Amino acid sequence: MSSASRFFVAASDICPPFCNQMVMEGTGEIDLNKWKDAVREASEKNPGSRYILKGSLNSCRWVESRMMPQVREVDGYGWDGQSGEGAQFLMDKLCPIRGPACEVLIVRGDPLRVVFRTHHGVMDGMGTITWVADIFNALNGRSIRGSGSTVVENDLVNSAPVSKQKIPIRFIPGSGPPNGHGAGFVWRRKRIVGHIHNLLPQVMIQSAKEAWKGAEGNVRIGVPFDLRPRRKGLRATHNLTYVLFIDLTPEMTVDDVEFEISDRLEKKLDGGWSLGDKLIHFVPLFLLKIFFKLQIRYHNRKGRYPFTGYISNLGRLPLEKFSGGGFASDAFFFVPPGMGFLPFFLTLNGTQNHVEFVMTMPEVLASEGRIDNLLQRIASGVGPA
Repeated sequence: MSSASRFFVAASDICPPFCNQMVMEGTGEIDLNKWKDAVREASEKNPGSRYILKGSLNSCRWVESRMMPQVREVDGYGWDGQSGEGAQFLMDKLCPIRGPACEVLIVRGDPLRVVFRTHHGVMDGMGTITWVADIFNALNGRSIRGSGSTVVENDLVNSAPVSKQKIPIRFIPGSGPPNGHGAGFVWRRKRIVGHIHNLLPQVMIQSAKEAWKGAEGNVRIGVPFDLRPRRKGLRATHNLTYVLFIDLTPEMTVDDVEFEISDRLEKKLDGGWSLGDKLIHFVPLFLLKIFFKLQIRYHNRKGRYPFTGYISNLGRLPLEKFSGGGFASDAFFFVPPGMGFLPFFLTLNGTQNHVEFVMTMPEVLASEGRIDNLLQRIASGVGPA
């Protein structure tokens, strides 16, 4: 069990449901039994979809439970797909201890939707796509590629020695200070038509500008990236994502941000393990949960956070390969999980014709329409040039 997975398991009780939620929209008539068979076939070749947690402290590990991910139908006629309103089923918890930790929802509505939900402790975004691709392979009678590697991100990260220099931990949020109520999260979706060059650095620059409109201070953006390319032929569904932390200044341009990201990835300048990273394996989950609660209260009281936000670019998918079993897809998006001390988590993905922006934010920062305004300004600030 990796450090990140342990963190995600502890966070799931504090910030539920803490899942990857891949939503596909389209048309058709779905045969439920055919989908159940396809999910079973794909999950047999991707055992990570059947993991449950065993052990304690440093002996925590994922084991295959033989428990198949469930496939269930839900009523989505009251859900417009632009926010979480009318989609209470997206808040249902997935249990990494008792299982199942993954499921497929057939959301009856207009349009027809299919939602693939994976607990972040057992899969990351690219792992979820790997599993989903094999489900559609099964639906279309294609060969199921499968995955079975037990490599974790600790095995692939190029970690530097722990720095003795004190790292600042307070960064300004893009929404302004917390002034709302509630311990939950909200999300919003916005689509931009067309292809956008240098999408990720453009969005990072816009996010920083929005943060500086509300306050003076430091801006740090976390950029998750896939570690799988570091090992040739590696196919795995579990968490193989690491995060680059980029500190932005008002003088930085899109080209500056693009260069820093590409340079650090090329040179594998991933950053260093902190003492907390090393000790997390020896801390009981209940103590981690207490720590998370205290951190959330502390940062909300100060109005400063460990990061300004996370921005994850999940790329484009060939939707013709993600259709089958009576379902023809024409769009997809990811609803990112929420963390109480993360001001926003924004996912970017799309097709050849459009880009989907989906932002999750704590209720205390999203209040009074701030999440809508922030997402609108970030999305409208990027362009093809």
